[in-house]
Amino acid sequence: MTSTGRRIPNPTLEDELAQHAESLNSQAFLERNELSLSNLQGLNAQGSFSSIVLSLMEQLHSSIEDESKQGLPKEMIDKVIRMKMGKSAQDCSVCSDGFKRGEKIRKLPCKHIFHDKCIMPWLESHSTCPNCRFNLFEYFTENPDGEYR
Repeated sequence: MTSTGRRIPNPTLEDELAQHAESLNSQAFLERNELSLSNLQGLNAQGSFSSIVLSLMEQLHSSIEDESKQGLPKEMIDKVIRMKMGKSAQDCSVCSDGFKRGEKIRKLPCKHIFHDKCIMPWLESHSTCPNCRFNLFEYFTENPDGEYR
């Protein structure tokens, strides 16, 4: 009840979800990732808000996972910095071998470095850094000149 004595109707779960999506300005995000209330039809009409959120999170996770496994286009792979290794005590996290002076390496925008021969197969089948999951596709889309150091 309000202070004037009027009764406030109980919102439906769909109303609550729509209100939260609108308040987070995430409707465009949901549409972009093909997530919507229509994907929740299998849920019980009396289902809890948390089950709806859980279902949306699972759908989001699977769409992100699918996107990261598509690989980078060749023109983006070509923007990944190539260099020769100087002095370093670091190991390549793909093969676990240490870097040797003069060896060809690649440095990602997130600053992780890898042997050229180790990272290339990964980049051809994924669009993220294998260490930190930095989204390389998104980075090179937003930074078409590809400049980083």
